[in-house]
Amino acid sequence: MLLKHRIVSLPQAKEHVKVEPEEDSWLNDAGSSSQSQPSTESSPEVPPPQQQIDAAMEQASPVSQSQTYIGPGHPLWPIVLRLSERIWQELYQKPGISSTPEALLASFVQKRVIDLLHEEHKLAQQVHDIAEAKLVLYSIVNEVLDYGPLEEVMKDESVSEIMVVGPHLTYIERHGIIEDVPCNFEDDQHMQRIIENMLRRAGRRMKSDWPIVDVRLSDGSLVNIVMPPSAVNGPTITIRKASKKP
Repeated sequence: MLLKHRIVSLPQAKEHVKVEPEEDSWLNDAGSSSQSQPSTESSPEVPPPQQQIDAAMEQASPVSQSQTYIGPGHPLWPIVLRLSERIWQELYQKPGISSTPEALLASFVQKRVIDLLHEEHKLAQQVHDIAEAKLVLYSIVNEVLDYGPLEEVMKDESVSEIMVVGPHLTYIERHGIIEDVPCNFEDDQHMQRIIENMLRRAGRRMKSDWPIVDVRLSDGSLVNIVMPPSAVNGPTITIRKASKKP
């Protein structure tokens, strides 16, 4: 008996399509609360001490003071500059900023960075992963609250004095020898923001009618600041660091 074989056409396997992840997909891991709380046009209030940054956002927050600072010339510097300028302006409009604990200010800055990156997708797409996000966050907190390009030499215990003449010329004294270092600022306005950070830490503010200021930082370092027009080549900063030796 002949068996008739019926040929049954098998369904074709679906072609596997590889979906490329979005460049800013790291933001999904950096805190979903930022999307649920869109920022308003007015500057946000500094959060109360009991308010915690959500655990997911902590994954992208700076975790070590040994992080590499992103400064002028770095591929990610335009992001750091743009966001730090905006957040600095927001923060320094707040009354009583000089009495706000540093940890609270840092938490506020970190959260604002995440909020702004959720809003500005083109900027977020330039940050490819959590590792880069940590560097960006560390650098922005540094720019908004600390010493910016001078952070590394401020922490270097072998450096006894720092001399900044305008935004593009910085000297240090190390073991009695003067040398120039690539601690460049973007421009005079960038220098002025870092100067205001130093003065805030000392409980002072720059006055337009008095362009020369001497302050002592909390670690004992002595700072002399001269602003234009008294300084003809741009703002100058001289820091005589306190000795760590007893």
